[in-house]
Amino acid sequence: MKWLVIGYGNSLCADDGFGVAVAESLCDNLPNTPSISVIAQMQLLPELVEQIKESEGVIFVDADLETPKGKLNLFRLDDKYGAKRHINKIVLSHQCSPFDLIATTSALYGVQPQAWLLTTGGINFTLGEQMSKSVALLVKEAVSKILAITR
Repeated sequence: MKWLVIGYGNSLCADDGFGVAVAESLCDNLPNTPSISVIAQMQLLPELVEQIKESEGVIFVDADLETPKGKLNLFRLDDKYGAKRHINKIVLSHQCSPFDLIATTSALYGVQPQAWLLTTGGINFTLGEQMSKSVALLVKEAVSKILAITR
């Protein structure tokens, strides 16, 4: 199975850089395998649809305010979590969610890869490159979860 991992967030805003840190750590710890591609970037963009359509599975990684602080939350993006309301929605702006990208991929190309969202509850989103200690400690666990899913 071909996987795409997209870690996103602003690494200049403390815990918001969690997704990027996980993507970078995953690259450092990834066994030499062409079945997993990793992208680290500041925000989700509609241009990612081109890479998503080539994947059978996608894992999005981010920090947010909804997940309990300092905890990991992993769930499959399916109708239970609101994907249904995004069906037939095509994203044309540079403000989109994982749901939007999966729905756009489906609408444009007729493919809908298995998709997951891995989040942590950020504690500090102020300017600075240093993540809070509890969030930084979760990077390794997040990488382990991603490797478990992609095997």
